[in-house]
Amino acid sequence: HMTFDTNGIISMPLQASASVNLSGNQSISDSTVTKVTHDTEVYDINGDFASNKFTCPVDGIYLMIGTASMSLADADNLTTYLFVNGADVSRDSGSAAMTEHHNQSTVLVKKLDASDYVEHYVMHTFGSSRDLTSSVQYTNFQVHKIA
Repeated sequence: HMTFDTNGIISMPLQASASVNLSGNQSISDSTVTKVTHDTEVYDINGDFASNKFTCPVDGIYLMIGTASMSLADADNLTTYLFVNGADVSRDSGSAAMTEHHNQSTVLVKKLDASDYVEHYVMHTFGSSRDLTSSVQYTNFQVHKIA
């Protein structure tokens, strides 16, 4: 459903859209692509996020954003991934310039079909296990149907 107010502003209260966070730390092994276990829903407009994945309710164009936050040492990499139906479709990687808290995001706009599902994964090259954190910057995942 869509509604229009007297100023022409459109409201789409059933539009598929979800934003979820990691509320505590999640240990990630070195050089291992690992699914992020987002456990806090900021919002889930159409109830499409469950079991750490977003399932598309209808065909359309979707905006997907996955962000990870982790403390790293100089020259270590943090990579964020977006998977669709279990396959890596987008990834972005960045290196820490010094020992620092590093944030890395992956953004993708893609046509998806009803029942396709999207997941957020990460990997790092610290040399030993590191924690994804939510205390400095949020580790989060968002999917929004935009057309």
